[in-house]
Amino acid sequence: MYMYSKFDSAYFAVEKSQTQRPQDRSYAWADKVSNTFFVSYISGVSSDGKTSYYEFASYKDLPAFLTAYSNIAAKDRCFNETIRDGRECVEYYDIDWKLDTSWEGKNVAELEQCVFAEFLEARNQFAPEYPVTEEMCRVLTSSSGSKVSLHILIPKYVFENNNEHMKAFMDNSKEARGSDEVTNLTKYIDPAVYIKNRGIRILGSCKRSSPDRILQKAEWHSASKNTKDEEFYITNVSDESTRVAPVESVKSKRKRADRSASSEESEQVQVREDSKLPQSVVDSVQDTFRKYKHAG
Repeated sequence: MYMYSKFDSAYFAVEKSQTQRPQDRSYAWADKVSNTFFVSYISGVSSDGKTSYYEFASYKDLPAFLTAYSNIAAKDRCFNETIRDGRECVEYYDIDWKLDTSWEGKNVAELEQCVFAEFLEARNQFAPEYPVTEEMCRVLTSSSGSKVSLHILIPKYVFENNNEHMKAFMDNSKEARGSDEVTNLTKYIDPAVYIKNRGIRILGSCKRSSPDRILQKAEWHSASKNTKDEEFYITNVSDESTRVAPVESVKSKRKRADRSASSEESEQVQVREDSKLPQSVVDSVQDTFRKYKHAG
């Protein structure tokens, strides 16, 4: 058996008898029954707490998941929203800012607001053509005494996909900010979330290994505190949102330029090789020269 029925859906886990990954089997099932919202569930952790065990599932849509989610006990809320490859997503960031002695004297809410202010300034400096205000953001927190941990969503702006379009936008932002010597903000934005089929924690959930760090709305951010839960889901895209124009990352441009330069160099070498006289012609000239030399 490789499919488990729970939380009002079918969940797929690793099975030795199965060669296909559980997430791929979950996608196949979703396509079969026309499900459109995807999650991963942390069913357990290894004895040393370093390895999490995941199961994958899908629901008809976000409302269907929210209905099921509302009936799940708090201790079992260990869910991630999965951003399936090729699906649109809203603009989002996962910030983990490790604290040092320079932040002493501030409470968690003050620290979060400082980091958020830095983020907002940097984001608007990079892409002023897509302006962001504090009210446009949705902020989730699971901060602790050792780090500020924020998820920031901007539902106003939508990207074609997570692992190419959104990733290129983020990479270019990091490139434009350079070394970021003042705040090191980009250093603390997790780039790992911008990969294929990535999962990111859901509002009201915790990591199985850290049950006390529940992801919740930031109390100090009124736009987040007073809005519906649906607005905190990355794949919940509105038709009224603005589609961000496709972008190519600076890294990709460099690679393409390097490949083009390499190709041109190879072509030039080939031209030089092609411009050489055939060996038969060279042999004939040398033979004629020897005949005239000995004839004299």
